[in-house]
Amino acid sequence: MSPSLTNLATRLDQWSDDGSVALTETDGALILDQVSADHACEAWTLLVDLGWEFDVEDSSQSHVEETQITSTYAPYRISARKPAPPPEVIQVVCRVGLAQLFRLPLGGSRVWAATLDQPFETISVRVSPWGDNTAFRPQRLQADPRRVVRETGSTRLVEADLNQWLLRKDSPLPWDDRTFQTWARLSATALLRSLASEIVEGVLVFRGPPTKRLEEDRPDPLQTLERNGFALLQDCCLWVVENEREHEARHGLFATEFARSVATGSSIGTNFAKNGRDALEGAKIAYQFGLSEISRDALRAMSDLRKAVSDEAAKLTESARQLATAVAGAMFGGIGLVIARLTVTTPGNALSIAIFLIGIVLVLYVLSIIYTGVQFMGLQRRVREQWRSRLYRFLPENDYQAMVQTPAHDAEVGFKRAAWFSGILALVLLVAFFIVAFVDLTTPKASPTTGSIPGISSRPKPVG
Repeated sequence: MSPSLTNLATRLDQWSDDGSVALTETDGALILDQVSADHACEAWTLLVDLGWEFDVEDSSQSHVEETQITSTYAPYRISARKPAPPPEVIQVVCRVGLAQLFRLPLGGSRVWAATLDQPFETISVRVSPWGDNTAFRPQRLQADPRRVVRETGSTRLVEADLNQWLLRKDSPLPWDDRTFQTWARLSATALLRSLASEIVEGVLVFRGPPTKRLEEDRPDPLQTLERNGFALLQDCCLWVVENEREHEARHGLFATEFARSVATGSSIGTNFAKNGRDALEGAKIAYQFGLSEISRDALRAMSDLRKAVSDEAAKLTESARQLATAVAGAMFGGIGLVIARLTVTTPGNALSIAIFLIGIVLVLYVLSIIYTGVQFMGLQRRVREQWRSRLYRFLPENDYQAMVQTPAHDAEVGFKRAAWFSGILALVLLVAFFIVAFVDLTTPKASPTTGSIPGISSRPKPVG
């Protein structure tokens, strides 16, 4: 960073602090209003040394040159245009501009601050000295404090996005840097509001029991928080919002513990610096206790799931065993009927039809057992789908496959093989019944007088 830029930023901060200049800073411009003649001349020199383009207007809104600047036409307005920044970079000259920038949605992930000596990083933004080109990858936490903090006023005070107000765990904390303190002052206000249960007319309410109502520390919450309190505030808020699904539960636990720990009547900054650590530890203990209770419920649910899968596999195995018994009985009965039919030489349509009907009954018995097993498999498959979507969503996909899908699939494969084998045997048995019932398998006997071959007539021998 050039000395000219440092000199300009330093003078602008001095003029802003003593109220002699009204500063407005945007992404591409720097505007000074209500500037006296002496300050206008000094600003002219600084901007010329810096090489920036600028315009100076007097009280009549006429453009003037440096030699025309006198107290007669004061106050002056100076509009300076910043050079074009690299992509994703926002340039800020003075501390007022930094405060104005962070009150609006940011247009980039890196901020160059001319008055900053040491860089620091938030979840979504890196703030560094002017000209710093260190690589930075922004991140984002999805938790929205407005969903858990109730507000009664017409103007929303709670920030919907805390990513620019939360320091990363490995970020330095340049507490003595006044530019950092400008950002930290805004951050402390936003973070303290995000931890309250409710905001009523600017008062932060923490619902216990007991319910505590604490006034905000205005205009500077850092005076009561100090360095350790601000670092603790960062830790508390990061723990509360780091997981979107657990945000509401963690927020409620911390608000309850903080209300139980603080004293009534003192400022929120003093209370937080003194009792914030105890509140955070109490909230973490309560949260871990809740997780242990959830873990017990999860283990109980997993035990029930394992028992249900085991019962399902046992029922399919029993169905396969019943199917094998039915096929064995049908085969023995069928073989007996076949043997009986082959030994009976007396023809008769009634006997053949009776044997075939008995065979059909035996085959239908086997098929009915196969059908009930298939229906049971389909029912269990639908029940498992309901388990997955309603009761066991906490199980990862790999664990669910290992605990449920694989054992159920193995049991189904065993039953399907038994069903196919039994069905084939039943079909073979039905064909055998049809053959012995309706096909004439008897062999014609040879004639005792002629000894001729059946079906071939023999001629008589001629006499003489």
